Amino acid sequence: MRAVTIDTKIGREILLAQGGENWLYDKVMDKYPRFTKGCPVYFTDGSRIEIENNSFINGYAVVKKHLGQRGRSEHRADRADGRAAIASVEAEAITEAIKWSREREENQFIIFTDSEAILRGVKKGWSGDNPSPTSNAWISCILENLTDLKNSGKKIALIWIPAHKGIAGNKEADKLAKEAAGIQDTLNQNPKKIAPEDLIRTSRIQIWNNWGSHLREIGNQKGNYYFVNFCDREKGKRKINKVWFESKGVMSRKMEEFS
Repeated sequence: MRAVTIDTKIGREILLAQGGENWLYDKVMDKYPRFTKGCPVYFTDGSRIEIENNSFINGYAVVKKHLGQRGRSEHRADRADGRAAIASVEAEAITEAIKWSREREENQFIIFTDSEAILRGVKKGWSGDNPSPTSNAWISCILENLTDLKNSGKKIALIWIPAHKGIAGNKEADKLAKEAAGIQDTLNQNPKKIAPEDLIRTSRIQIWNNWGSHLREIGNQKGNYYFVNFCDREKGKRKINKVWFESKGVMSRKMEEFS
């Protein structure tokens, strides 16, 4: 019996059956009998909202319910670093769900996420029930947590579900994540975690935004100065569109360096 289950198929069945949350619970209990009624379930979601050109606010949320049971849900939500990609925000939400379950010392739990990309990354990294290296820091964090939980005898399932398909827990998490993204905060007041790859990516974008227009302007003007000021515009009645130093044998490479 697998201690860690990663499922991307149930979500596709939801798309075909147009099933809601109760259908989802019944399907999970039928497919994975070890997860019994009342088992804690966590719906996670991330939100990324552009507020101006290449500037974003991010938030994530986790909604806790119980398998096959109706009742009041609990939730956690927070703002994520605005420089993080949406995949990283989704992965941070999953990490928060694992953290929450570990705090409660739960022996089994299920996480439902609508980020298929992250779940596929986790599944690839978990191949053979043992984690393998990954370039995504948040996926690595998830894999480390799963390894610890597995070694402690816990039972965990990570299941992909489609977004905006009438699943109440997913709908609530989506709403809370959007609200969390709008929380007024600064990095100095409450520093947020960010994956190194996101920091590198956003730094490149910022450098290009700062220098891109300047470089394009230089590119449009480069060489024009020589033509306007150093060409012999007329020699008798014949126009000569050649720079004055052409006859001197100056190599084009040297011209570029001088330019």
